[in-house]
Amino acid sequence: MMRRIARLFSFELSKVLRWRYLWFSLLVAALGCVLASVVPEHLHNDRNAELTGYTLMAILAHYAVFPVGTVLAVVFAAMVPGQEYVNRTLPAVLSMPVRRFELLAAKFLVVLAYLAVLVVFIFAVSFALTLGLHGFETIRFDRYTTISLATVWPHFLYAALFSLVPLIAVSACVMMLAVLFESSSVAIAVAVTLGLLLQVLDLFSLSFAYTLTAHLGEPTSLLLNIGEQIHVEWLRELKPMFAVCGGYTVVSLAVLAFVFSRRDVT
Repeated sequence: MMRRIARLFSFELSKVLRWRYLWFSLLVAALGCVLASVVPEHLHNDRNAELTGYTLMAILAHYAVFPVGTVLAVVFAAMVPGQEYVNRTLPAVLSMPVRRFELLAAKFLVVLAYLAVLVVFIFAVSFALTLGLHGFETIRFDRYTTISLATVWPHFLYAALFSLVPLIAVSACVMMLAVLFESSSVAIAVAVTLGLLLQVLDLFSLSFAYTLTAHLGEPTSLLLNIGEQIHVEWLRELKPMFAVCGGYTVVSLAVLAFVFSRRDVT
C-alpha cells in the first residue's frame, strides 16, 4: 500500500510541478512580503513599541502567511482534486490498480508538500528582506537579558512550523468542498465567502474560538512579542489552535474519504 501511495504521490507531484499556478503563487507570496515591508510602521503602530528587525520580520511573515498564503493554499487545495473533474481524468486514474483512499492520500501529501514549500519560502523571503532593510540588531534590555539573532532564530522556526497547522486544516476543508461540489471554483468561492463572513464576525466578537478563522495567523502574530521581550510559550499558547485545527482536519478528511469512496465517477 505504501508503495502505491508513493508512486501516486510521485505521479501527482509531477503534474503539479507543471502547473503555472505553482510558480505564480510563489511570486504572489514574495510580493506579499514586499508590500508588507513598504509600510511597516503603519502595520506596527498599534503595538506602541519600537520597530526592530525581529518585529519587522514578524510583520512580513504574518501578512504573507495570512491572508496571502492562506488564499494561495485555498486555491491550490481546491485545484488538486478539482482538476480531475475539470479535465475528466478521474475515471482513467481510478482504472489503475489503486484504491480510492490511496489516491486521496497521495493528493493530500502533495498539498502538504506545497504548504511546506510555501511557508518556508515566505519565511526565507521575509528573512532576506529584513536583513536587507533593517538587519537583526542586538538588543540589550539589562545585563541579564539580551536578544540577538542567535537566541531568536528558534522562535522563527517554531512560527514557521506551527503556521502549517491552520493551513493544513483549511486545505483539508477545501479539498472536502472540492469533492462535494465536484468543482474547484465552487469550492474556492464557498471557502472564501465563509472565511470572510467569519472574519467579519470575529471583528465584532460574534464568532467562537472553535472557528478556524480565529486561529489563522496566530503563530506568526506571536513573533511580534519576541522583539518586545515578551516570553512566548509556543505549545501552551497554541494549544487551542492545535485542538481546533486538528479537529477540522480529521473531520474534513473523514468526510472527504467517505464521499469520495461512494461517489460514482464513471
